[in-house]
Amino acid sequence: MIMADRSEQNTKKPISLRRQVLIFLCLLLLPFSILSSILSINTMQNLKQQYTRQTQAVLDSYAAQFAHRTETADYLLLNLFTNNDLVLRFERNTGDWHHTLYRANLDNAVRDALVLSGSADGLFLLLNSSDELVHSGRLQHGPSSTQIMPEASLRALIKDPAYDDGKWHLAKADETVYLIHILRDSSSRFGAYLNCDAFFSSLNPGDDPYGTILSIADQLPPEESGRLLTSSRIAQISAYIISDVRTSSVYRNVLPWISVSILLFVFSVLMIPLFLLTYYRKINRPLQILQGAFHELEGGNEDFRITEQVSSEEFYDTNLSFNSMASNLSALQRQVLEEEQHRHELAEHNLNLQLDNLQLQIRPHFLQNTMNLLFTLIHNGQSENAERLVLYLSKYFRYMFRHGHNLELFSMELEMVQEYLAISELHYQNAFTVSCQIDPILSFMRIPPLLLHNFVENIIQHALIPGKTIHIILYGEYDDEQNLAILQVSDDGNGISEEYADMINRNDFSSLPPGKHIGVRNSINRLHYYYGDEAGVSVDSAEGEGTTFTIRIPCDLTEEDEEDPEVIE
Repeated sequence: MIMADRSEQNTKKPISLRRQVLIFLCLLLLPFSILSSILSINTMQNLKQQYTRQTQAVLDSYAAQFAHRTETADYLLLNLFTNNDLVLRFERNTGDWHHTLYRANLDNAVRDALVLSGSADGLFLLLNSSDELVHSGRLQHGPSSTQIMPEASLRALIKDPAYDDGKWHLAKADETVYLIHILRDSSSRFGAYLNCDAFFSSLNPGDDPYGTILSIADQLPPEESGRLLTSSRIAQISAYIISDVRTSSVYRNVLPWISVSILLFVFSVLMIPLFLLTYYRKINRPLQILQGAFHELEGGNEDFRITEQVSSEEFYDTNLSFNSMASNLSALQRQVLEEEQHRHELAEHNLNLQLDNLQLQIRPHFLQNTMNLLFTLIHNGQSENAERLVLYLSKYFRYMFRHGHNLELFSMELEMVQEYLAISELHYQNAFTVSCQIDPILSFMRIPPLLLHNFVENIIQHALIPGKTIHIILYGEYDDEQNLAILQVSDDGNGISEEYADMINRNDFSSLPPGKHIGVRNSINRLHYYYGDEAGVSVDSAEGEGTTFTIRIPCDLTEEDEEDPEVIE
């Protein structure tokens, strides 16, 4: 029968869904765009770090030059204007012809000092008594067209109290930035200055491909978006050499790659609708077909089979398994009905009881909930849990419809209960815990199949409380005096009403409408059918506190299952 069903499907097995998804994602180029973006960002960071290191080294060199020039200029001032006979004679002989001679000699001495030292761009001396200024300048750096500081501006700086503290200061005169140092003695004020703009203009702009702007300031400017600032402090002077460049100039080599990354990302976004359409056709639609097939089977259409073509290996096997299960289910149902028809020795009420129990075992709600859980697992990509659930269903139906015995070993029943609880945890996570305390000797007794399973399933369906963890206890002991097995199924969940508990303890369900609580009723009737009045079920429950079912079964201990060679895998 399975081979016949296989012939109805495509003879050629399609490519697996995982491989198709992998190929499709590779075509989206999204990983490439992400990788390209990461590489571009890293490259930009490396470029920024490299530029900063190189610029910092250059600025440190410039700062060292300024520091050396100021140090040399200070040394020159001390030797030229302090305790110098020429300066002293010039200061004392004001107003006669010797003064003119001394001034000329002093001018020549200052110019010679500038030429020999190569430090300051200008030296000056201002007499306090006559306000006469001796000023000589020679630019050490910069184009020849650049002028030295005008005397009017120089006089204003010399007389400005802000610069009269014996330190180097930044000063601006006629839109030109200078470093100036002013000293004083009892008869004069003298000093030196450096033309900072001339120094920066002397640098070769062709060596800088970034368009860097160099400047000098007495404090660091604030950071600006889109600009990269680097600075170096001049030793022993409260001034900084600052490099200012546009960030885009530093990153100009990687900007094309960034543009390509953006285009790839936009392309990947535009591919999303195509991906959604493909997902619907290859995943969502086959799942809907599978769910509809289970609804057909639940509605009683036992001849329904899935005939739609699929394009993935996983759904091909799933549909094949469903068709095989449906065929086996129909065959098993027919076999059970045929065997029931040949049991003429059974009374009519026993035959009806068996048919009711078969209807109970099929359990539409159980089957629907299980299939919905299977659909959710496949939809969420939890393939391992989905395979685990399919194996459990296969084992469940084989156990439910196995032939040759009316009773089953308790160890088999307990195994089915434990697997059912494990599957239920996939759907009701953190909703319950299980404690199992079973006397090992009970493993060799026989009970009606799915008897204990029915009571445990009743807890999962009716006793769970949202937001609370329910504790389920399975307890079993052997009473050797009465040769009875005492089984208890307990929970601390919703509990049942006092009226319904009284019905169970009296085994009187006449007031219940048909179809209500068929599970508990049939379980009690099955026990009476197999064991008579020696078996029974009692319940102790309180609403909102929990329920305990106690099952008493005469023991029929069996050392091995000799009559049934079939093993449930």
